[in-house]
Amino acid sequence: MRSRDTFTSEQRRAQLVDAAIAVIAEHGYPAASVAKIADHVGIAKSVALYHFRTKDELVAAVTVAVFTTAAGHIVPAIAAAG
Repeated sequence: MRSRDTFTSEQRRAQLVDAAIAVIAEHGYPAASVAKIADHVGIAKSVALYHFRTKDELVAAVTVAVFTTAAGHIVPAIAAAG
């Protein structure tokens, strides 16, 4: 049962990261509150704060996700060019 809880938590965190990216893209960083991000997902702000204690923590996860995705495209392109 524990692994299912972890899977669900990871899925919710990924969902919140995706929502944060969408809300930041649409409204800009200053207007992208945790409440607005949670609303985008259709959950309560408290649920979002359960998974990410602060907006800064959520944005740090966004940064990791964006850079990881970018590296997945950039590194093979550089390797192919070299």
